[in-house]
Amino acid sequence: MSNHQDAPDTTRDILDLIPTLRLMARGLVRGGDGADDLVQETLLRALAHVGGFTPGTDLRAWLFTIMRNVFRAQGRRRASEWRGRTEGPPPAAVFLPVHDDRIICARLMQAIGHLPMPYREALVLVALMDQSYADAARVCNCPIGTIKSRISRARAMILAEMGAASFAELMAPPR
Repeated sequence: MSNHQDAPDTTRDILDLIPTLRLMARGLVRGGDGADDLVQETLLRALAHVGGFTPGTDLRAWLFTIMRNVFRAQGRRRASEWRGRTEGPPPAAVFLPVHDDRIICARLMQAIGHLPMPYREALVLVALMDQSYADAARVCNCPIGTIKSRISRARAMILAEMGAASFAELMAPPR
């Protein structure tokens, strides 16, 4: 258990990581207010249990683990709410001009949102959050090799969804 004097410093450090938490949440949630809700719930839980954090360990990994657990719990709740419904949400209509880089980025984020959760988590942690493979493995509670495999498969799934052979091809300007 941490000593009581460490809590104010840890609380300050947690608050300093809010922008990083927002980026992580946007990577996990497919848009809308869900990312802000996820960050808020993560902060509430982290601050409520700040005494359980061990100073000197990786605060960012601790927060990402809390966020991941909150996200999964929310997903289980949503899944139970949808049980019994015969139709899902309507598909999004997409009209994409090839020349617009912002549209390509939006499609890329949409493709990331379609990834199965383990692949999306690994990709978001390493590619978007700039975490090391070791840190991502700690957060996801799996071996480093599993993280590398998930990222490789996630990239392949994104390319397949976007109809490209490589990311260079995907980002190349039209001829």
